[in-house]
Amino acid sequence: MKSTIPLLLFPALLAPILSAQIVEDDFNDGNDAGWERYSPLDNLGSPLAFTFPGGNRYRVQAPASINPALAGPARGGAHRADVVYEAFRVEVDLVDWDNGIAQDIGLVGSLREVGLATTSGYALSYDTGGEALFLSILNAEQATSLNSVPITLIPGEGYRLVLQGF
Repeated sequence: MKSTIPLLLFPALLAPILSAQIVEDDFNDGNDAGWERYSPLDNLGSPLAFTFPGGNRYRVQAPASINPALAGPARGGAHRADVVYEAFRVEVDLVDWDNGIAQDIGLVGSLREVGLATTSGYALSYDTGGEALFLSILNAEQATSLNSVPITLIPGEGYRLVLQGF
């Protein structure tokens, strides 16, 4: 008895195998080569500071927004514009922040249209004022919370945030 493969399976068998794009950076080299810095309020007088304390950490600091009514809160970070993905896993360690400053700190993934009033994707953030973790969807920089968990993170302790999506 001959075995046959139905014709409908041929396109799947001939399709190219997609390889995963993996980007890993611990910033131990003291630079952010390959990363695109996102500092949307530079032209309004609220530029971000990108530094490498101890040569092995990446710190992004934002001054207060010079005009919150016009431009919204201070914000920014760094992303890999050269990596396009649907399934993703992003990790970041939070250390040495100031709970006395009302701010949301965290990470974003599956970014699209990165820019002032255009950034879309997903965010996992800690709100120092509300003392909670938020999972949100971003659309044109506007966050819609999908879920939140009340928690108090203690400055000086280390925490790892992990955002994964498919």
